[in-house]
Amino acid sequence: MGPDRDQIITWIARGAVLKKLVNMYLHDENEKFFHGVILCMKRAMFLVPGQYEPRGDAGTKDNGKAAAAPEEENEFLPEIIHDNDHFAIPAFCLEEDLQDGFDDADYRVMDLNELMDLCEAREGLSGFVLDPFSQPLEMPREMFPWLREMPVPDDEEEAKVLPMIPRMLQTEREQLTARENGPEDDPMERLHELIRDYRRTGSEKWKKQVYRHLNDVMLIVPGEVSEEQREKLAEQKAPDQNYLEVDAQNLSFTPRMLHDDSYFYIPVFTDIQTMFEHYGRGDFLIMNAPAVMELAERQDAYGGIRIDPFTEELQINREEFGAVRHQIRIGETMKKARHFASEEAGTGDSAGRPGEGGHPEDAGRIRPEADPDTGAEEEDGFRLEDLDAPPAGLLS
Repeated sequence: MGPDRDQIITWIARGAVLKKLVNMYLHDENEKFFHGVILCMKRAMFLVPGQYEPRGDAGTKDNGKAAAAPEEENEFLPEIIHDNDHFAIPAFCLEEDLQDGFDDADYRVMDLNELMDLCEAREGLSGFVLDPFSQPLEMPREMFPWLREMPVPDDEEEAKVLPMIPRMLQTEREQLTARENGPEDDPMERLHELIRDYRRTGSEKWKKQVYRHLNDVMLIVPGEVSEEQREKLAEQKAPDQNYLEVDAQNLSFTPRMLHDDSYFYIPVFTDIQTMFEHYGRGDFLIMNAPAVMELAERQDAYGGIRIDPFTEELQINREEFGAVRHQIRIGETMKKARHFASEEAGTGDSAGRPGEGGHPEDAGRIRPEADPDTGAEEEDGFRLEDLDAPPAGLLS
């Protein structure tokens, strides 16, 4: 029996998360990002381009032509890429990236151990390269024994090393599920569409819809966490509390600023890659809309927020925050009503959409390397210091 729909969605979502983590690591060679990449790889599925060829005599048809052999009777010959004297197998996180370089090739889906086995079965290969045409990450054969010895983490263990992984994975799963149901059910695309409609028409109707849907997505705020705050967060040892869960109202966080002649505005992003392009790899928070507004209300000099300032660009002034909160409450009430109606009808629609069940008090998460988790008193699960160091030179 093949994988079910939920497994496939999880595989694709994990591939998208792995690609983002690799991007973060390549731009900021931080040890915590590196271990996050490795842990995510242990549970990921990889797409490897190649060709299937019959193993020896696969049988013949009556007309003398070769009969089609079952996949297990075929030998998979991976594509090989090379750089100078190094030859490696290309592997991809997502199908669209594979098709960019090997649009006419077959491919095989395999886990990390199968990929390493494939590399070791062929002489002269230095290892494999992840996403070689967009953000190449080389994984040399010398690293394979270390990778094999590392246990496969569960969700909780993954979160202890890099707490942003569960939220990123959840967001990717929700967006994939929404896209299956059509673009109108994708909360991010829906918000962008509403912003475009509002900017085009200036209609009060579209403005209310934008405000109502703001809480359906998580927003990314670039800035800087103070050294004092880092120390305080590092000292948190409550076993039932993730050390990255913080109260935005009490957080010593200075957001980046955009300004006009009179006020400063906090830039807010719906896409982490766009934020990195404009602000690099500094600290950032992932927050819901109410928490972002609380952040903007701390200083009188903050005139409001600008969502996706370099693409969609929606400016919300402080005097509009009350209207935004009112529309969010209306939106949450409507969701609860729909959820109740679906349960009454027996549809069991309890999964919700991004932002459902979210509370205005929900705060964001701080970028991990800005706030190292010592985990000194944790008894179970993964801690960064419990991981063996990778072979020398791999972090340089």
